[in-house]
Amino acid sequence: MGRSPRVLVGFIALLVMTSLPLVAYGEPSCLKSVDLVKKGVQLGDGSDAEIALYKEAITLCPQMVEAHFNLGLASQRRGDLDGAEAELR
Repeated sequence: MGRSPRVLVGFIALLVMTSLPLVAYGEPSCLKSVDLVKKGVQLGDGSDAEIALYKEAITLCPQMVEAHFNLGLASQRRGDLDGAEAELR
């Protein structure tokens, strides 16, 4: 039996949240991005607020893969498959 998509998304979110401090590189803007991504993951509903948090995180720290990944997942939840594909590349 396969796992439900919701369980897999939860697992991925947990994995991402636990690894966030590892990618911050110690830059102040990236450290703020870590907090923004954590807030977005807590929302996890594909809302405008969640999307805005990830976009702000990317603006502050463009190299943060977790922000791009989570923006892709949130875009997918909203049905924006082109946006999701762009972020997940």
